[in-house]
Amino acid sequence: MTEREKKEIEEKLEIMTPFLQLEFLEKKLNEVETFDIKRFIHQKLAKLYFEKKMFNESGKHMENSAETAITRKEKRNDYMRALEMYTRVGDFEKSELIMNKALALVDQNEQLEMKALRKQFLMSQAERFELKGKNNNALKVYEFVFRICDDAEREKLKDKLIELYEKLGKIREANSLKGI
Repeated sequence: MTEREKKEIEEKLEIMTPFLQLEFLEKKLNEVETFDIKRFIHQKLAKLYFEKKMFNESGKHMENSAETAITRKEKRNDYMRALEMYTRVGDFEKSELIMNKALALVDQNEQLEMKALRKQFLMSQAERFELKGKNNNALKVYEFVFRICDDAEREKLKDKLIELYEKLGKIREANSLKGI
């Protein structure tokens, strides 16, 4: 039954423009009752919103997909994708909540791996902001990473933060990190 429903949805989506697909899937989401189909629709919506660079909406649908997932692995993977989307829009509070949900699903070794993956993503996001000249956004990401990392990593980030504070005219903050 569910595979047939998925196939019918896929066939309808093929003939629609992306915005019509969004509208159709949002409407269909309220009509379906099975978790399997809801998860399928949430994933489709997340992908469409991602393609439109609407990362917050994409994150919401990945989070909902995780809530309807059956296995721990599916939940963890969907939560990590949601975390990525929320990080892209700078919603660190939401990404932290999602991270905690994902960490609750895994053992200690996987927790360390997931934390490292999150830091890696955050750092690459900050670098992308810097390349685009969005220094204020990069600063926010680096400040968040600075709060969640250990002392050894903080020393590495300190110079980057000082550089950005000075670029943005935040001399007081730069001097504070320098210890002046």
